[in-house]
Amino acid sequence: MNKVIAISGFPGSGKSSLSLELSERISGVFLQYDHYQTITERPVHEVSSWMQDGADYNDFVIPKLAEDICKLKQGESISEAGSNRVLNSADYILFETPLGREHQESGQYIDVLVWIEVPLDVALARNLKSFNNIFLSHEHLQQLKDDLGWMDMYLANYLEHVRSMLISQREKLINSADIILDGETTLDSMTSDLMKVLS
Repeated sequence: MNKVIAISGFPGSGKSSLSLELSERISGVFLQYDHYQTITERPVHEVSSWMQDGADYNDFVIPKLAEDICKLKQGESISEAGSNRVLNSADYILFETPLGREHQESGQYIDVLVWIEVPLDVALARNLKSFNNIFLSHEHLQQLKDDLGWMDMYLANYLEHVRSMLISQREKLINSADIILDGETTLDSMTSDLMKVLS
């Protein structure tokens, strides 16, 4: 049966980059939680209430996610939600997820949980830099103003809600991680360290 390697960490920790790099170096298929989730579409006050109620990841109903992981693990192909990409099963399923094993429905299929450890300020700076690169590509002033307005709201929500949610995420996941990688090293170094453990 194929192995599920779950890769978790803060936004900006390098989860996608590591997953893509690994999928090229080993016989791997890359499955993204973001293509299945809907929590980021919820109003901020709902997410805040969920945090105050204990932040139970099992409250998340994520259609098809567990089913698709199970199919890939059993050697079947799937049509990935959100992207509609056809993913063929492989020896390793590289599953980028912020939930780790805490979300029992999908977490039950995880064989190896990787946590990428990065300070919050570094992760935030990386995210802002990627947003800024997109903003700078716009030619129209109005688009840039809209982008800056969105950034202002993003940072306000980060300070009021998201930062505490990320701290809680780290506390939940890092203790159950099988491997902790230093996200401030190079991508090549992280990939090599992980491959040594997997081999």
